[in-house]
Amino acid sequence: MTKKTNGASLFAILLILFMIIAAIVIVVKVTGSNKVSLETITAEDVNYYVLRQNGKAGVLDKRGRVVIEPTYANVVIPNPTKDVFIVTDNYDDTATKWYAVNSKNEKVLTGYSEVQAIETDSLATYVPYEKTTLIYKENNLYGIMKFNGSKITNAIYEEISAVTYKEGYLKVKKDGRYGVINIDGKTVIPTEYDDISADGYYSLEDKYAEAGFVLKIRTDNGYKYGYANSKGKVILNTNYNEVYRLTEIESKDIYLLVSSNGKNGVMKNGDELIPIEFENVEYIINLNAFMVEQNEAVGMYNMKGETVIPVDYSNITVGWEYVVAYKGDIRTVFDASGNEIQSNFESYKRVNDEYAIVIDANGEYNIVDNNDATTLNGAYIYLEYYNNGLFIATKDNMTGLIDAHGVIKVPFVYSTVQVIGGTELLQAFTYNEDRMDIINPNGNVMEGLTGARLEKKDTYVKIYSNTDVKYYNLDGTETTYKELFPKEKLFASKQNDKWGFADADGNVVVNYQYDMVTEFENGFAGIKSGDVWGIIDESGNVIKQPCYTLSNEEHSFLGEYYELLDGTTVPEYCGDII
Repeated sequence: MTKKTNGASLFAILLILFMIIAAIVIVVKVTGSNKVSLETITAEDVNYYVLRQNGKAGVLDKRGRVVIEPTYANVVIPNPTKDVFIVTDNYDDTATKWYAVNSKNEKVLTGYSEVQAIETDSLATYVPYEKTTLIYKENNLYGIMKFNGSKITNAIYEEISAVTYKEGYLKVKKDGRYGVINIDGKTVIPTEYDDISADGYYSLEDKYAEAGFVLKIRTDNGYKYGYANSKGKVILNTNYNEVYRLTEIESKDIYLLVSSNGKNGVMKNGDELIPIEFENVEYIINLNAFMVEQNEAVGMYNMKGETVIPVDYSNITVGWEYVVAYKGDIRTVFDASGNEIQSNFESYKRVNDEYAIVIDANGEYNIVDNNDATTLNGAYIYLEYYNNGLFIATKDNMTGLIDAHGVIKVPFVYSTVQVIGGTELLQAFTYNEDRMDIINPNGNVMEGLTGARLEKKDTYVKIYSNTDVKYYNLDGTETTYKELFPKEKLFASKQNDKWGFADADGNVVVNYQYDMVTEFENGFAGIKSGDVWGIIDESGNVIKQPCYTLSNEEHSFLGEYYELLDGTTVPEYCGDII
């Protein structure tokens, strides 16, 4: 008996241990389950486009062929790689009803009173819809399903919509309260709140994946706010009058500006970093510090929550790496760490190992060396470090490039000079001549075009006007479309101020007869005669005689249709003659 009892006890202990381990495994699994796998679609993946004509909508395929005639009030393509389109016959009507059709214009995903796409409003995706998930309506309630019709959740929600700027997450309403689920149907935040919104946090590495949620409830004393992180874990209860994430701080840590009873402070990962006792708290991005105000006195805290400048100054101005603080007529200068320094400069910004840009008490810019000795004799109203020891400089309301000792490298002939985002190139513009030039990192000016507009691509920069176009590599050397895209069949060519097309060997395929053309995209190019555009295919055949009056040369063409310019998402095409 004793042996059996001990054996049973051992078995019971092992069983309990197994259950504990299993529970731990389950907890770990659930904790990580809120992450979603998002489908990425690029321009090269798109198979279908919306076609708009005469106030109606249809569908084009990637070769410009009409898949569905434009007979619907509206068409949405939530995943342009899939043969599923969400359509309506009465768009903008209060009784708008959406349903799904395929490329044969047959109704699919039937059996529901309605099927809807989920618009994401996300700036980080080329396709602004949830690309794996649809909403269905059943018995006046909503659920989500996959594109093949398999249900992800039952129809248990009064409302379902995307969480703005948080792809893969949906705001749902149940019993009059809001929560969040992901596109796999997992509950991220229970339906316990009067509203929920994403905090808008974005990083280059993770995009909006680490964005959390601001929670809102209604109380007898007005609305109160709290916060949940990206996994849905509540790190601030709904006790605050305001909660705002400092999205400028790119960090895995979560910094929240909070307000309670008219006082402000900062929380870090749910813990108090700066006491909630100030009339105002402001994050200073270039110092990575917080300016605070209390009883008409100002001071500064660092990111560790430590006081670096006491809160007893009447005024503080921030000049990049310097802080100038006033107490009455007494002026004190601090560095970013709160150390008191001796300086007559109002602003100081180190740009490399040798030099810094400063602003003096008169608001004039200069350059100083490591001994704080100024290197420029002239008075400049603006300086910005560019590259390779060169500075963008403005003097007498004109802009050029100088070196650290004021030697002019690019003459002061431009109205504006600015960096082209994502490159080391400059665009230089003259208002009086309406001309745009390109300047490379060595300060060499590449002659541009009059009346030009600029388009930045991944590997090149394009500037174009009503009559001409130029291409530049990202190192600033001028190039051609043929060099950039050697696999194309035909290339735009200009002769005697007229445009045509030649093949890769330079043989003229389309005669020089047009006032402007576009390069080929998706097998089609635009041809302009006078003020109207037509379309040719990659064999040089005119498939649409010039008839479209378009406002500029940014349009692309597909089949017999032109692109509607409305943003950076999947283009839509139109056949209206305007």
